[in-house]
Amino acid sequence: MALERERTQVKAFLSWVAEFQSKAQESEKFSGVHVDIEPYLLPEWLSDRDSVIRQWQSSMEFICRFAKQEQLHAGADMPFWFDEIPVPGQDSSLSSWMINQFDSITIMAYRDSAERILSASEQELQEAALLGKQVILAVETNPSRETPSVTFYEEGRLYMEEQLMAVQRLADEYASFGGFAVHDYHGWKSLK
Repeated sequence: MALERERTQVKAFLSWVAEFQSKAQESEKFSGVHVDIEPYLLPEWLSDRDSVIRQWQSSMEFICRFAKQEQLHAGADMPFWFDEIPVPGQDSSLSSWMINQFDSITIMAYRDSAERILSASEQELQEAALLGKQVILAVETNPSRETPSVTFYEEGRLYMEEQLMAVQRLADEYASFGGFAVHDYHGWKSLK
């Protein structure tokens, strides 16, 4: 859904949300939309990254306009390394751009220690605090083919909980810190 040719999928999703909202009882309505659209997974990211970023930004702006029009909270996932990727033609990073666009950001801070989770997210926590935005830190619980250091799968639930408590003590100093997300429920429930 990152590319312009896939915009019909974004529109169909948002149309479904609008239709649901129009028919739902007040207590049943959504309070927001949250998206996880990862343009860096596309093969074009390697061959024409600037074009992919521009098209993806257009989709993100479309989603945010919809959310504002429908009076919904707009949230999105992003990898912790977006602060290293420049916005084409601007003196800004993708993480800064995302924080400016959305009401909240969930950083995929997939690391298996408190220090590394906070280190991966600190810049975004600072920036979001200045803008009055919320940052949620996400951790991984499923096995990883990349490297064991991105997941709590090997260490288990108790170790993960200890590390998240340590992150919380450190991150509480940021007004932007909004808690944690765990990827995913089944992985979390099956941790040893």
